[in-house]
Amino acid sequence: MRQNIGKSARNGFIFFAIASAFLMLCFSINLIYITKLNPVHVMSGLFLAGGLVYLLSYIYYDHVESKLREGELRKLTTFLQVAGIAAGAGISSVILHNAISALFGFEESVFFVSAVILSLGAIAVGLIGSLVIYVKGLLRKYLPETSE
Repeated sequence: MRQNIGKSARNGFIFFAIASAFLMLCFSINLIYITKLNPVHVMSGLFLAGGLVYLLSYIYYDHVESKLREGELRKLTTFLQVAGIAAGAGISSVILHNAISALFGFEESVFFVSAVILSLGAIAVGLIGSLVIYVKGLLRKYLPETSE
């Protein structure tokens, strides 16, 4: 149990640190103030998301990790990596689309289609696949396996 709490605290801290760095960047370029978002609501969302990551990490390490087989753990890792890489590629595509549009004065469609269709599709595949494996591992703890 102590090891599970340590792992989930590490995951929550890493998420909180990355999200805080991203928010500091948004505050430094006045992106938060331009969109008229209340900074208190933004920070509240950050703390809520950090707590949610901690809670889900604890549930994962306590209930699911030990019940996943080696192949399922590899598949889960692969699906989560696909979702993470697709999210990064989507953000990069949006930034490149806006930069090219601002620099050259015309709308290009390659990065836009990449961000909207391809990245969102890959994120959906990654999240749905990892969710299926996660729920399968969670159910394995509570439902007895039948041997045939």
